[in-house]
Amino acid sequence: MLKPFSFPSFVGSHQLPDYGLKYYLSQRRLMQHEGLEVKQEDRIYVITFDSDSTHPKEVIILRPSDMLGSMGARHYYGELILPKVNYREKNGRRTLPWLDGKTLLQKVELHTKIDQEEIMNFPQRFKAYKAGDNFNGFLTEEELKKRAIEFSREYFPGFRLACSRNEYSSRPIAENEWLIKDKIVLKRPKAKPRKIKEPSKQIELL
Repeated sequence: MLKPFSFPSFVGSHQLPDYGLKYYLSQRRLMQHEGLEVKQEDRIYVITFDSDSTHPKEVIILRPSDMLGSMGARHYYGELILPKVNYREKNGRRTLPWLDGKTLLQKVELHTKIDQEEIMNFPQRFKAYKAGDNFNGFLTEEELKKRAIEFSREYFPGFRLACSRNEYSSRPIAENEWLIKDKIVLKRPKAKPRKIKEPSKQIELL
């Protein structure tokens, strides 16, 4: 009997903006599906993840980039790289990167909110924006890393987070590249204590 198969993150695109992920991750889970079995065309495939020293399967990698331009302009960009998913044929040799023309999410593009001051400073660049709109540029790399940490803590329980600029690195993750070294634990909101109504005081007439 196949295990229950449900993909809130099963999308046709390999990349999504962070503010769009809520439509796919209603339970704040992404790749909790390792080992699930999928049946297609009378074949059974097992969901597996690539894993090596450069990108362990329980690690999300922040890949920052920059386009240094006008002073004050947002020019730091970043995407979160997720472990690569494969579908391995059970009792067979076939391995597929997708099923039924769809693939699991592989990248998340990070965004921040643009403010009115920057719109006024760069009216041509931001003429289609209004204050509070999502924009994929950050003023500093520290802001980008902070957003990556916040987003990972919210959406990627069970994972760790590292930062690496080199897309084709063949070396393991360095100590100074870790942003979240221990596995992320999903913090559940504490239940509010129930207030117990005190019995109303009655005055006894003598």
